Amino acid sequence: MNNWYKDINLALEVEILEDHQDSVVGSSDDLLDLSINNQGYGHSLNPAPIITDNVRHRMPYESLMTKVLIRSGILFAPLPLILNGPQRIEPDYVIFKDGFSVLVELDGSSHEFELASKEQSRLKFFRDNLFQVMRFSIPDDPDINFFNDVLKEVEGRIEKLSNLHGSRT
Repeated sequence: MNNWYKDINLALEVEILEDHQDSVVGSSDDLLDLSINNQGYGHSLNPAPIITDNVRHRMPYESLMTKVLIRSGILFAPLPLILNGPQRIEPDYVIFKDGFSVLVELDGSSHEFELASKEQSRLKFFRDNLFQVMRFSIPDDPDINFFNDVLKEVEGRIEKLSNLHGSRT
């Protein structure tokens, strides 16, 4: 039997401060925020710095997509942290509807410098597990209408899947 438990780090002991109801101090006296969750922290070296509608984003245009999704009432997960063994993967969105899941990647200018093979490799786990993966190239000056169209395409894909496999609702 291997020593898997040696890789587990013990949680910091915390002391709740009376004047910081949303914060705690760890055993190293670092101020910690109780509201922190995994959303937008998938890449701990690059936490999502933009907050809109209490949702973290890495890019400003993601805020528009979130607004469209909130307004639509569709179930979605923005920047969810997903683990494949030790590999941390943080897709832009996972959208859920009628029993189907669609992973949505919004490819802005930062994706122009990434190798296509690296991007395909990063998403291979999802495709291997039968996730629908949809990628959208972001124009230079996207507006809310662009993201409405993205949602229409995603819903169109889900409708095709539903017709192919039968409704799961």
